Amino acid sequence: MYRTKQAETFLSVAIIAILVTIALILYKVQSRPNAAVTNLAPPVHEDGGMSSPRSVDQPIISIPAGMRAMTAPELFDSVTLSNKINGKAELYLSAGFIELTAQRFQRIDEETAWLELYLYNMGTASNAFAVFSGQRRQDGGKLAFTRHAYGTDNAVFFSTGPYYVEIIAAISGPAAAAMLTDVAQQVLARWGGARDRSEETTGPERLFPQKGLMSDSITLIAKDAFGFHRLDHVYTARYQTLETQTILFVSPRTSAKEAEALALAYRDFLVEFGGAGTKLPPESNREGLFMIDILDSHEVIFSKGPYLAGVHMGEDKVSAIEEADRLYHHIKQLSADRPDKE
Repeated sequence: MYRTKQAETFLSVAIIAILVTIALILYKVQSRPNAAVTNLAPPVHEDGGMSSPRSVDQPIISIPAGMRAMTAPELFDSVTLSNKINGKAELYLSAGFIELTAQRFQRIDEETAWLELYLYNMGTASNAFAVFSGQRRQDGGKLAFTRHAYGTDNAVFFSTGPYYVEIIAAISGPAAAAMLTDVAQQVLARWGGARDRSEETTGPERLFPQKGLMSDSITLIAKDAFGFHRLDHVYTARYQTLETQTILFVSPRTSAKEAEALALAYRDFLVEFGGAGTKLPPESNREGLFMIDILDSHEVIFSKGPYLAGVHMGEDKVSAIEEADRLYHHIKQLSADRPDKE
């Protein structure tokens, strides 16, 4: 009996010790900052204060007649960007973001008529187009004052050279439209012009056949395209046929060797995740062109010269092959016009 009580006592002490140990471990884990939470939290200075953007002395633009600066311009870098656009910073950071300058302007005769200008310096024209196309709203109407621009009832969005621009008004209607237009014109006058516009001059439209191309459907994926970490700088475009829509993609690479290697790596990636190669009809059996069936859809991939291209998630096999053939001929011409840089 005595030994039984000793054993019970020992077991009780052991259980208490284990519970105390678990409690200490939980306390340490909970007190340690979670990496994901730390990355999302606003940066903090050594004195405990939140990191703040740097103000500048001069307005972003020449202030339009009838308006005044409501605030001083504020600069946000990669560290402070999430303070201004919480939840969206990653889109910009992954596309080459350098700096955001933001400022509010107000009608002199109406205090409630104000807007905020966001000027994102993305480093290059293609980076600016990537965020412009990635943020494109379906309810927007195309605007003509620059190549890539659209507007809504209370906002204007466009890219020009290395800059992506958002102008958002606190009101809507004709009064808002007038303010938005005036500010947009001042942005273009100061930040547009000939600044790094080589890619805008040619335009991503040249990468795709024009027949059947859906207006304003071209998008640039800056990184991790289609879930593949090696696939970056990929343009996509939608085509409408009688029965279905098809997504074509083109990725200009630095050389034919890089394009070919990336095409093979993307094919292997799809096969690794359950894709299966399928035989192409004789008339489409071109060198370097192959089809992968995956998730009840069809992926056609090829490289031609310094371009990787194909059809993404085609719903209909026949349509996917036809569109891939058409894109192949188009890319073949582009390749002839662009000598390999190797």
